[in-house]
Amino acid sequence: MRRMRVLPPGLTTPLLGEKVEVYLNRNRQCVSVRHNGIVMMHLQRVVLEWAEFIVQPAGSRRVKEQGHRTVHAWLKGTMASFDEVPADHANEVTYDPYTDQAFMLGDRPIALATMAQVQWDKPRVLVW
Repeated sequence: MRRMRVLPPGLTTPLLGEKVEVYLNRNRQCVSVRHNGIVMMHLQRVVLEWAEFIVQPAGSRRVKEQGHRTVHAWLKGTMASFDEVPADHANEVTYDPYTDQAFMLGDRPIALATMAQVQWDKPRVLVW
C-alpha cells in the first residue's frame, strides 16, 4: 500500500474552511481531496459542509460503455474536519456508476446536503 498523508485529529490546515472536491480513490484506497483542480491530500475520512453531489454525465456514460471506472463523480463543499463524526441520525448515500444517474439517498437522487462525511475505512458517504 502506498504511503498516505495522515493528519491527526484536530490538526488545522489551510484547506479547512476552503471549497474542495472529494472522491473515493479506489486505486490508493483512500479519500482524495482536490483544491483548485489539484489533488492536495489523501485521507481516510473528511467532513464537508454544504456538500454538493456531482456526477458528470459524459463520464458516467463512458464507464457504462467501456466497463471501467474513471473519476466522474465527487462531492464539492467546504472542508470542515478530518475527524470522524458520530453517525447518529446519519443517512447513507450511494452511487453505482453502472445503474445510477446521480448519487442516491434511498431511492431518491440527492443534490445537496448540509453536512457529509466521506470515509474509506468503510467506503461510504454519510449525510445529515
